[in-house]
Amino acid sequence: MWYRGGMLNIVEDRIKEIASKDEFESCIEDMLFSCGVERYSYVYFPISPSQASDVYIFGNYDINWVDIYKKERFYRKDPVIIESSRTSLPFYWSKLSGETEKDSNIFDLAHDYGIEKGYSIPIHDPGSGFGSIHVAAELNDAKFESRIKDNLYALRLLSIMAHHYLSLDGMMSCSICFSGREEECLYWVSQGKTYGEAAIIMGITERTVKFHMNSMAKKLNVVNAKQLIAKSMSMNLIPARVK
Repeated sequence: MWYRGGMLNIVEDRIKEIASKDEFESCIEDMLFSCGVERYSYVYFPISPSQASDVYIFGNYDINWVDIYKKERFYRKDPVIIESSRTSLPFYWSKLSGETEKDSNIFDLAHDYGIEKGYSIPIHDPGSGFGSIHVAAELNDAKFESRIKDNLYALRLLSIMAHHYLSLDGMMSCSICFSGREEECLYWVSQGKTYGEAAIIMGITERTVKFHMNSMAKKLNVVNAKQLIAKSMSMNLIPARVK
């Protein structure tokens, strides 16, 4: 196992080689694994979680849990997110105050996805926006706390870099709003349907589908459907299903 200075030096060396967001995204998981972290997420809010209509989540949490979490807007009452919005200090979830116990059902639900205890590092922007790195483990992982303690400096550095590279996507994701029709078009095209097939399914013209796709492409500053789908997926903008 690497301890403090050793792991920090390794992370620093890796970061020096990173020149873009894509490069950071491709290696952050390996660097966190080296710190003893198996489950993680970076979360961003441009406004208070209680007022947010969506949340940006990047990481390797189970996609089914992320879908439920976003759909049910659990972030509005998640004790971990609420605490992250209030402080700039890292904290173990076990240290959350008793007033959050009423919301423990979120932890009960997350239990099925291997998210039972964790450690969070908030990073606040000027104003109300903030990002936070959350690393999680199962309750029976007896060495989780010691691994976090041994790698605190490296984890702090990684959280700063995550915020640097990912917060812009977070701001765009939470501020960009697709209409219901746009989301429906995006969903069907992302499922491999042609514009013509999507038009038949939706009961509209192919020309209208193209109009909505072009409108969304402009919102995300991309030039074609392939780029639109890829960027929308990375920003969690594609609905899990449509009515």
